[in-house]
Amino acid sequence: MKRKYILFGGFVIVLLVSLFLLNYNPYNSVLGTQEGESNSTVIELIILGLSMAIFVIYAIIVVAVFGFLIGMFIDCLQRPREKFPSSGEYDKLIWCLGIFFANFIGAVMYYFLVYRKVDWRIADER
Repeated sequence: MKRKYILFGGFVIVLLVSLFLLNYNPYNSVLGTQEGESNSTVIELIILGLSMAIFVIYAIIVVAVFGFLIGMFIDCLQRPREKFPSSGEYDKLIWCLGIFFANFIGAVMYYFLVYRKVDWRIADER
């Protein structure tokens, strides 16, 4: 519950900071505008602020997806060949190539078909 409020507060802070930065222009005299005039309207500033906030959210999603992809690729490389579900000779190579070339789709397939079926680290400790 608190996480939702923290995320909303962060979103509002990013929006307000971006609105302030977009409204601040130290070169007003160079551009030929008077001191009291504004180059952009409030609606334009809101749209630009929202676009910056959406960009930050998009960047966070991209980093999370890339982390998931790298995590599945590292698990595939570290998993012994015998711990794959079908235990074939080239399963490890096929899954590594699938994750590498199919990117997110390959990582999701690996997660559901291999990673969740057998956790080889827990099986080795028993």
